[in-house]
Amino acid sequence: MNAQVSLTSAKEALIRSAERLIAERGIDAVSDREIAREAGQRNNSAVQYHFGDRAGLIGAILDYRMVPLNEQRFIMMAELEERGSYEISDLVSVLIKPYINQLNDLVGETAYFSLMSQLSLRGSSLLGGLNSARNSAVLKLLEMFADQQPEIKREELLERLGYMAKLVIHMASDWDKCCRENPEQWTTNYLEIQAKGLIGFMTGGMQQPGVR
Repeated sequence: MNAQVSLTSAKEALIRSAERLIAERGIDAVSDREIAREAGQRNNSAVQYHFGDRAGLIGAILDYRMVPLNEQRFIMMAELEERGSYEISDLVSVLIKPYINQLNDLVGETAYFSLMSQLSLRGSSLLGGLNSARNSAVLKLLEMFADQQPEIKREELLERLGYMAKLVIHMASDWDKCCRENPEQWTTNYLEIQAKGLIGFMTGGMQQPGVR
């Protein structure tokens, strides 16, 4: 269980069941009753009782999984600042590496990546704004990019970060599926190779001169 988010056993069971079923079938194809049954809850209204509604459940899933990601990014950025020098690729790694760490450390518990991907495709506000506990590290990351690239306007850097964040979400969802379906190929080392390729690709995009 994530230390940053404290949950009762019933809530945690509902979250884990919901993220798994949603990954398998999609947000709209899973009922609250099915989630409750999968979680071993006798009360068919357990989702409403514990979370209020479906949006409350999704928000709880995202807090449970994304708040630790956000904290890990702050730690990574603090280490870069303490080091005193870093490159654009190091900053791009701050976006990507926490997902890789979860895929390696939370084997069988990363189905929520699919939920994030589905919400991103819908443009859902449930993913949270940049001032939320789920994403606030991105604001700090923006400042560090701006320090490295003062010639590029802040709004353009933020826009590029948005592009990167969406791509990382979808790639993490794809990697999670590949790791589950083909574990013999998608080993830790192979996943690291894929991550390095994505970091290189995104670094190139971030280093392009400003267009505005």
